[in-house]
Amino acid sequence: MILIDFYLRFAKVLFERYKGRVKYWLTFNEINMLTEPFGAVFCAGMLDEADNNEETRYQAMHHQLVASALAVRMAHEIDPENKLGCMLAYHNGYPYTCHPKDVFFAQQYGQIPIMIVENGLGAVDEITEDDRIHDDYRIDYMRQHIVEMKEALCDGVDLIGYTCWGCTDVVSASTGEVKKRYGLIFVDKYDNGTGDMSRKRKDSFYWYKKVIESNGEIL
Repeated sequence: MILIDFYLRFAKVLFERYKGRVKYWLTFNEINMLTEPFGAVFCAGMLDEADNNEETRYQAMHHQLVASALAVRMAHEIDPENKLGCMLAYHNGYPYTCHPKDVFFAQQYGQIPIMIVENGLGAVDEITEDDRIHDDYRIDYMRQHIVEMKEALCDGVDLIGYTCWGCTDVVSASTGEVKKRYGLIFVDKYDNGTGDMSRKRKDSFYWYKKVIESNGEIL
């Protein structure tokens, strides 16, 4: 329980410091990835390959679920307006069988409040002669998804929020590279170690700023 206690201490600081300012919280990132071997490192910090087995991964996920439940209870005690959930690496869900009970369960699962996070595009961005990053491909990708979110709302989906992936370029978790970039802000860093870490706004930054300001009306 020691690690859980550390986690709850950290959560308490955040809940109290941002009370009344932040309402939506994610307790753990992609918690369901621990069902797969590659999730051991990314979701549980299991760096020793000997630890990467199904029993250990599921035990780690159990501890995360316990910590999440305790954090949710704490958050509601500190501010009843808080809304919390775990982030899932989500895939389309279909009924297990055509039995009415399975169909009903699948439909109910689709009616829970959801927040779309980490929606974005990885690409090799280039600085052009005008000292800009014209990433129209990223804008188009995100625009199409936001349009479909509007359609989902019209269909009755309880979509409560959206965040893109990501704000700045980051090192890829899967390859350790920065060549494939994800951010709305370019970071001057390269796979060979060069770069001064300076930032430069891409076209997608200015586009997304307008999307936020207009609450999605300007796409």
